[in-house]
Amino acid sequence: MATATTELELPVVVQEKLREVRSGIRRYVWLEGAAAIAIAAGWGIWMAALSWLLEPPPSVRNCWMPSRAAGVLVVAYRYLLRRVLRVG
Repeated sequence: MATATTELELPVVVQEKLREVRSGIRRYVWLEGAAAIAIAAGWGIWMAALSWLLEPPPSVRNCWMPSRAAGVLVVAYRYLLRRVLRVG
């Protein structure tokens, strides 16, 4: 059975409105991603301050810094990169 494909041409007004909606969604994704990264980085700064107040052993401090950086990278991937690049 053969299927015929036809191009559906949308009216110009609808195309413009879709462009506006897509643009708004892109802006929202970038702003939400930037806000999530800022929150994660702020959390890391507060953990550094806590480290300074509690003065844990150097081995604990050496583990905290990479874990904070990894946390910011995970947030950047999950809330920004994955959504901007449309992966999964």
